[in-house]
Amino acid sequence: MSHVPLDLVLPEFSTRFARVAQVGKHWCVPAGIENLLEFAGVTSCGQKRQVAAYCAKYGDDALTTEAGDQVLLGGADAAMAIALATNCKLKHENFGVFKSLVDDMVDLGSLGLELERLAGIAAADYADEVRKAIKGGQPCLICARNPDNSGHIYFVKGFVGDQIALFEPWFRTLKLYRLGRLGFSHDILKIAGIAYNP
Repeated sequence: MSHVPLDLVLPEFSTRFARVAQVGKHWCVPAGIENLLEFAGVTSCGQKRQVAAYCAKYGDDALTTEAGDQVLLGGADAAMAIALATNCKLKHENFGVFKSLVDDMVDLGSLGLELERLAGIAAADYADEVRKAIKGGQPCLICARNPDNSGHIYFVKGFVGDQIALFEPWFRTLKLYRLGRLGFSHDILKIAGIAYNP
């Protein structure tokens, strides 16, 4: 996909974006947020720190197995909670929950940054909202339903025609999808306030 010229691309994508890999099998939201923050130059809030804070907040209600059975943390310390969470589903994983955790961990405002969740976007307006964010230099995450019906979080690189260029943190790959092949969740998480090189 790297040889495909994009009509609209996030500024400084090739020099800023660290392309952080997803650590836990179901950690796509915290991995995506880590990539947003890394792009903005914030390195103090990685996905392991986010998941440790998530497990501390939700305790025995934080994790489930693949089959949906509850995993009891029983007061596990941060290292043990992270180890357990690596192969579990994060029961309350969504943009709102993890944005709140990050807001409590990092004072983004003091850096001139803001993590913003756009919720309830109409399907007809979704691609335009993402384009507007990219055009404005605001890196964003989208939640999309893949052609195989699985859901995942992607970091948006840009657009070419009716296709969207996405970074997928589990496989650490860039993919190009036709917009009509992805179903969107009506939420976007973006970071505003990044200063770009002149």
